[in-house]
Amino acid sequence: MDVASGRKEDAIVALAAAEVAAGRRVAIYVGQVHQRNPAAFLTPLLEGQGLRVAVLTTAVPPAEREAWLERNGADVLIVNPKLVQTGLDLIGYPVIAFDGIPDFSTYVLMQASRRSWRIGQEKPVDVHFFAYSGTLQSWALELMAAKAAAATAFNGEALEALAAFGEDAGDLFAALRSARAGGGRGPGRPPRRGR
Repeated sequence: MDVASGRKEDAIVALAAAEVAAGRRVAIYVGQVHQRNPAAFLTPLLEGQGLRVAVLTTAVPPAEREAWLERNGADVLIVNPKLVQTGLDLIGYPVIAFDGIPDFSTYVLMQASRRSWRIGQEKPVDVHFFAYSGTLQSWALELMAAKAAAATAFNGEALEALAAFGEDAGDLFAALRSARAGGGRGPGRPPRRGR
């Protein structure tokens, strides 16, 4: 979701409040949970809406994370996607919101976005991405979406991957060829400046 005006954090909080009110818990992926800590900024905003928030950090050893999630039972989980990209199911959190992009890694993005799509999931899963319109982050999300769709298509899920693009499906591979021919530039990205 491109955020044209206002703070993307407000849009994330509004999404979380609406989903929890509908009985669906939310996992929010943030890039960091220590230094420049978006979790510390989001937590009081979410709690101000009456939501119970838990922040999963590296202080919880990998072998204990699943039990930690079960004990915690928060409405909203805030976590770095690298902590859950493999081996941890988030079935109890059928709504995923990315606050930004995980290290600009398509692999991490694809792994983390599938943490709720696991065997036993009975609720529809929704994945949301938040970035400010017209920024490098929004452009990178578009490129990563194209890369993820291409990877999915090459892994044998072509119809589903291309259907996600709707009318733009025919432009997917043209955009990837264009990005490669243009030295890595994609649609809408300004040319590179001096090296």
